Amino acid sequence: MENSLYFKHIKDTAVNNVVIQQLETYISQNLKEQIYVLNAPLGEKYIYSYQNNAIAILSPKHKLIFIDLKGDKKAFDEYYNDFIEDLNSISDKYKYKEYIGRPREWKKSNTIQIYENEFSDFQKLFSETIVSEELQRISELLISLLIGSINEIQRVGARLPETLLERVKKILFYLMANKLDLFIKNSIIKL
Repeated sequence: MENSLYFKHIKDTAVNNVVIQQLETYISQNLKEQIYVLNAPLGEKYIYSYQNNAIAILSPKHKLIFIDLKGDKKAFDEYYNDFIEDLNSISDKYKYKEYIGRPREWKKSNTIQIYENEFSDFQKLFSETIVSEELQRISELLISLLIGSINEIQRVGARLPETLLERVKKILFYLMANKLDLFIKNSIIKL
């Protein structure tokens, strides 16, 4: 499927094929929605025994969606809890915990487990998992940790800028800081 806002980092298998096809149908009807599909954090060396039987669907304005594809509740719960624990480790590593809170806080508000017998269709699922603007920011930061697009948290902040001026200032600060970093790196290389 060709869509620059859709990123799939799992292999198609007999277990996930039907759900992936349903998701891609949903995406073809919602082209402006950014969606990542994976079964483990990217760029890290996390492996789960149940990861080929579950998928994680990430979209910035929604809860992180974990779907069981096989129907083994105990194994899926273990996969989900291990995944969250590893996400928390990544959060600690990059000092995000101070900004997004502890997993017990964001796990309830920003993630959802969908067991095999609970799933019906993606249109309904995405409409039921939309989060508030405040929680959207946490979802965005969690997604950035999972896909390996990690920024210095002090620069990007966890709170959404409230006014247009604050948003512009934050963007300019970020661009200037990155340009300064680039300038320093280029200067060091030339020395």
